[in-house]
Amino acid sequence: EVMAAALKQVRSVSLLDHVRRACTHEMWAIRTQAAAALGRIGGMADRELLLRLLCDPQWWVRYRAAQALISGSFGSPHEIASLAAEFGDRFAVDIVEHAIAERRA
Repeated sequence: EVMAAALKQVRSVSLLDHVRRACTHEMWAIRTQAAAALGRIGGMADRELLLRLLCDPQWWVRYRAAQALISGSFGSPHEIASLAAEFGDRFAVDIVEHAIAERRA
């Protein structure tokens, strides 16, 4: 819980390596907050990591990764949707479409 709470506060790129490592943590709540943090401080170098998180077994991890990916720092929403489709995982595609629809609303 402490680590997840700390990740919610991350706003500095100096913590990027820690955030990247947290994306593979065994606890889904930590992966969720790491994906959100990458959306705030990550760059194109983190796009592949976020794309992999779209296939996470936990819905919240996929959701935060999708939100991060369509934030504008990782490519256009159309480009992100196309990249998600390449995984052949319907849950990855669904969550990206959901995030795009929310953003439009």
